[in-house]
Amino acid sequence: MSTHLHTDAEEELKALPASPLKDEALAVLKDIRESKERVNASIERSEGTRSPSQREQWFSRMLPWLARLLAIAALAIGVEAIWTSEYCSWGRTSVRCTHGLKAQFEGGATVAIGFLLATIPVQPSLWKRLAAAFLGVLTYGLVIASLLS
Repeated sequence: MSTHLHTDAEEELKALPASPLKDEALAVLKDIRESKERVNASIERSEGTRSPSQREQWFSRMLPWLARLLAIAALAIGVEAIWTSEYCSWGRTSVRCTHGLKAQFEGGATVAIGFLLATIPVQPSLWKRLAAAFLGVLTYGLVIASLLS
């Protein structure tokens, strides 16, 4: 509740005749006001008091580059799978390869994931959300298509 609405509600409650529900409603409004004040005070205390550590600064600098490298790798693997119609994945103990249309669907899903990873370093905007949503749906569709083929 905004402060203006909160004050209006309190004034309207005080104008009502005395009852247990009125007292309870006033107590709830008081609790809401106090909790909002505590939250605002804790936010004010936490803002600006903590600077990022060296490790956090390093991660914030390296994470976009890592996302870009993973995107390039995913794009390369996906395009190669689409081109050759062969998609191989490595597990801890074995290698599994698929061929044909299923491999091309898996390669397409990998390309979509690569583009999705490429959107991570981009500044937040409406276009980023739309692109991420489209790529997410495309990836989902390609994964389902590869499972059904």
